Amino acid sequence: AGGGDRNIEELKSLVLSTLETNGVLGQIRAQLRANVYKAIDCDEDKVSSTGSPGNSKLMKSQHGRLIAEIVAEFFVFHDFRHSLSVFIPEASLGRERRSRNDVASDAGLSDVASDSSILEQLIAAAAASRQMDRQEGEQPQQQRQQQ
Repeated sequence: AGGGDRNIEELKSLVLSTLETNGVLGQIRAQLRANVYKAIDCDEDKVSSTGSPGNSKLMKSQHGRLIAEIVAEFFVFHDFRHSLSVFIPEASLGRERRSRNDVASDAGLSDVASDSSILEQLIAAAAASRQMDRQEGEQPQQQRQQQ
């Protein structure tokens, strides 16, 4: 009987390792967290009206709602359904949300690419702007050296 127990333990370990490696276990954990959160806060309207402690701080900031919408769009774009299902009620975004183009426009993007999230496009634009600033800062220095 001792050998059978050892085989079962080895099988459990192998299955657990395989599920972890394939990312399935992480998905199951995320789904479980999302469902636990839904069970605790089953009435989304109640969550929206009372909010969570972090939510009130976020929504009081000047750009809080826009930031929450950008994060939600990032989750949607990358198909993070479980994270989104937890985030939406926590951020009090509700089921009806603004269009991707409206969010992008308010975030300062004039042209929205379809191959990346708004957040990724904002980071790329900020990086490009920094690069341009660096290059402009080098030009006067190069001109002085040439004189």
